[in-house]
Amino acid sequence: MKKTDITGAELPSVRLLGADVTMPDVRTYRKTYMLGGFLSACARAEVSADMYLQACESFAEFLSFNHQDKIFSAKDVEEAGVKALIRALGEYIPFLARAQSLERFKLPEIHTDGGYAYPLDFQWEKLAADYAGVSLFRVLSLNYIDYLILRREAFIHALSQSEKGRDMLEAAYCGEQTEPDRATLRAMFPSPEVRHG
Repeated sequence: MKKTDITGAELPSVRLLGADVTMPDVRTYRKTYMLGGFLSACARAEVSADMYLQACESFAEFLSFNHQDKIFSAKDVEEAGVKALIRALGEYIPFLARAQSLERFKLPEIHTDGGYAYPLDFQWEKLAADYAGVSLFRVLSLNYIDYLILRREAFIHALSQSEKGRDMLEAAYCGEQTEPDRATLRAMFPSPEVRHG
């Protein structure tokens, strides 16, 4: 059975170690990058056997949680070998990046002069949690695609609450347009025949 996101659209998947793996939850998505660095250290033999086993267990949990039908063990992962795991992550991370860049998940581009003096690690997750009326931990357990959908909705909703935010959304919308608004242009700049009619 195919997994779907909160809108009912089928979740994309990628084939890793002989299994179709779908989008992770937000928490697992964040761990994916750490796991890649850890596996690279394992390949360079910079970790102990216990740490290598821990990496295999983490990767097995990662695969099992995001796979549609199969549960992986640390032994399954260990048999594949570190290089195969690194290759698999090398395919999976761009897969996640491609999903995030899809038009339906993009946030409107907002240009401001300000910024945060201290970046917030969970800024987007907190925004989504507040919008949905759920805990931050509930948002972290969402499928990554569902999270992207919720994050976009929360961001647009938050901006629409103030006049400045609505202006920013309008500017973002205008910046995304690839075709001219001919009706508005004709109303603003009538042709010479209409003006002298």
